[in-house]
Amino acid sequence: MCQAQIVLAKLGLVTKLRYIESSCDAVFNIVDLGLVYDIAVAEDGVARISITTSGCPATGYLRDGAGEAAQSIAGLPWVDVQLTYDRPWATDMMSQAAKDYLGVGR
Repeated sequence: MCQAQIVLAKLGLVTKLRYIESSCDAVFNIVDLGLVYDIAVAEDGVARISITTSGCPATGYLRDGAGEAAQSIAGLPWVDVQLTYDRPWATDMMSQAAKDYLGVGR
């Protein structure tokens, strides 16, 4: 993949991941809730998505949903969805829209 294709794949992944709603809060998706830590696409088309779901009973649902979203992107032959707990989730990771709706920071 050339650099332009990598950028387009990452943008496509973010778009697809926005369709995965958190099972804990069905109003917002996993991107806006700050559950997606990193999206990387290598030159060989392999994608890595790091998400955090510490303590969430829907870990499998979120991991599988992210994997299925990534597999729907043309040019990505394989995806590795990694669960990470290195930086605990915090409200500062949420989008401003999610913070406003949920009353965070008021």
